[in-house]
Amino acid sequence: MSPVATQPDVLHATRLRPAIGSYERMVNAHQRSLVREYDSWSALTRQRLLRANMYGASQHELKLILDNQLELLQARVIDASRRGIVAASRIAVGSHIANTDPLIKGTTRALVGNANIQVRQALIPGLSADLGAKLLAALPLIEREPLYEIFTTMRSRVAAQAGTAWNAVFQVQMTYGLQRERDRKAEGEPIELIRWVLDPLAVHCATDGDRYGCPDLEGIYASWADLPTVPAGRTVCRNNDRCHLEVMINGEWRRGFGDI
Repeated sequence: MSPVATQPDVLHATRLRPAIGSYERMVNAHQRSLVREYDSWSALTRQRLLRANMYGASQHELKLILDNQLELLQARVIDASRRGIVAASRIAVGSHIANTDPLIKGTTRALVGNANIQVRQALIPGLSADLGAKLLAALPLIEREPLYEIFTTMRSRVAAQAGTAWNAVFQVQMTYGLQRERDRKAEGEPIELIRWVLDPLAVHCATDGDRYGCPDLEGIYASWADLPTVPAGRTVCRNNDRCHLEVMINGEWRRGFGDI
């Protein structure tokens, strides 16, 4: 689903999720961290570009400065993404399970690896192409305020990386849920129902090709194995997804396994 409040704006890059629960508060904190990393990097990069332009740097030299700086941003975003996904794993199933269960630790490592690929192969190349084009269009003389505006328009792309932590909550829950189902079956206990819950404040996406629209996923599932995907997984809205999953535990719907 694509929420009403996810359009980029100057002050907040991508707006935060309504802080209705621990998942949302965790992802919001992660998103703020990503934006702080970008803003710090942006200020230093603009300073270096302005100085180089003042001393007559060529287009090639300016693009080289930008790409060298983007390598630094890549390292910062990758590190922040790792911290966010680890926090998501802990909040999904509890710190003890997240830190000790081999399957959960393996899922967390895989999610960190996937996030790294996303940063290296999509986020940074996209920033290099688009910032580079806007930078060259501003020549021959780059002014401070227009340069600030150019970099500000890209903040939402980095902020959207917080969606990997939202997805991680439910990928980790699925790993643990499938394991829990196996254990319950072995003990003769019934497996627990799962339901996909839509955010009532969001404008929902529609199925497109091999990606699901969130309204088509809403409902109750008899097993984790029946879920086609998880929120912010193979959905049209991807990292902007605001859906969540609930599990029927001891007769009540609960948000995952973090406090059982």
